[in-house]
Amino acid sequence: MRAFQNCGKTINQPLTEHIGASNRTEMRWAFRQRDELRGCVIRKAIPAAFCVILAVNIATAQTDPTAEVLKVEAAFTEAKIHNDVAAIERILTDECIDINQWGARRDKHAMLQLFRKFETTTLVPTKVSVRVSGEVAVIDGIMNEANSANQMKFMFMRIYVRRQGRWQLLSTAQTFAMNPQTMKPIDPDLLNQ
Repeated sequence: MRAFQNCGKTINQPLTEHIGASNRTEMRWAFRQRDELRGCVIRKAIPAAFCVILAVNIATAQTDPTAEVLKVEAAFTEAKIHNDVAAIERILTDECIDINQWGARRDKHAMLQLFRKFETTTLVPTKVSVRVSGEVAVIDGIMNEANSANQMKFMFMRIYVRRQGRWQLLSTAQTFAMNPQTMKPIDPDLLNQ
């Protein structure tokens, strides 16, 4: 027999010729030692495997383009509520175009001018979906907007592009949901999306 240290225990490992021995007691002892060694290895391997899986998931979450785009979208929403023109300027591409729910078309300069003073108290997106294809992402959903004058609900779509490793807003459009028979606005939540 030879002894070795594993998992903090000294295990007596029978030599190869003892495994083939006809003595049943010694064979049972050899199998019990083998099973104890396997259990010890498994007890150490499972936490190690868990750590590897966790590290891979963290790395994936940090490079998940959908999560990155949603983070920029949330920053854009917050910047509009707080009239943070510097943040809006960083988020918009130089060639960004916005068409609002009333049909007004604005470039980046006009959007920055608008959000210097435009009061928005709440912007709550619902039914948001994100599709990413390479360096382009499309977000759409329903926006609930309120300010001191009114409250409205409209559909929106934004196109983001990834440039030099960061997502920026290239285009945005909003529209009211309309009943085609009456040409009157309806609640977009009632539409099948």
